[in-house]
Amino acid sequence: MKVCILGGDKRQLEIIKKMKGDYEITLVGYEHLNDFNDLEKINISDIDLSKFDSIILPVNGINNDYTISTLFGEDFSVESDLFDHTKKNVLIFTGIITNVLDSMLKASDREAQILMQDKDVIRENTIPTVEGILADVINNTNITINNSKILVIGYGNIGKRLVHILNKLGAKVTVGVIEAIDIMTLTKLYQEAVLTTSRDNMENTLKDIDIIINTAPTLVLDNNYLESTNRDAYILDVSSYPYGVDFEYANTLGIKNKLLPGIPAKVAPITAGLILTRKIEHKLRGEQ
Repeated sequence: MKVCILGGDKRQLEIIKKMKGDYEITLVGYEHLNDFNDLEKINISDIDLSKFDSIILPVNGINNDYTISTLFGEDFSVESDLFDHTKKNVLIFTGIITNVLDSMLKASDREAQILMQDKDVIRENTIPTVEGILADVINNTNITINNSKILVIGYGNIGKRLVHILNKLGAKVTVGVIEAIDIMTLTKLYQEAVLTTSRDNMENTLKDIDIIINTAPTLVLDNNYLESTNRDAYILDVSSYPYGVDFEYANTLGIKNKLLPGIPAKVAPITAGLILTRKIEHKLRGEQ
């Protein structure tokens, strides 16, 4: 089976390491990488995608300016008809779908496996994500997690694991959720919680909080909530676009803040790469 890997970051190195013995791999965007000299490295202008059974894009897919990012060479541009002459049954893998990639796939009548939406990948990525969050909080605050007042916004896969670990470390955790039913569930678990849509309750929580960790990809900490936030708090947003914090206003107020998306690639690229490799190989073998 012939596989073309277009650009990528350190996670792609693990994909290559694990797959190169079983697949015929061609690399595009790896001209500065001294490793894998036994594999074909080729320029995007010279590639014939019609001969490949699978195409692996970077986790961030194809950027909206039609470029593909790579850590191992120069970022390169692609044409809008990139997939038009690929095999009808080609397996295309991407981490996320950008607007450009979506339109390219539709125009060529091709589909892509969106790895970062896969439930197994999401579940496994929570571990390096939570570890990365803890490392960042420790490095960017001058207080211990133990006994600190922490607001975790969002109670999905990451939020649940994070809240569990923070409680184990002795933090005083409050969970910010958007649904009243989640308040009931958390109350039964003896977990402090607050409705992010309840302005009075949120403002009372924010005035005494030490650390805020947002996992929800929707604006929660707007101007009004930031006005009520403890100025000595540290805000960490680990969500995806459009994010959950008005960073510009937080800076205006002098509240320390940080946007930290894509944590697994930053703190544990080997583990994150292996997670993606397992899912890719399952799909290539026709498994779920």
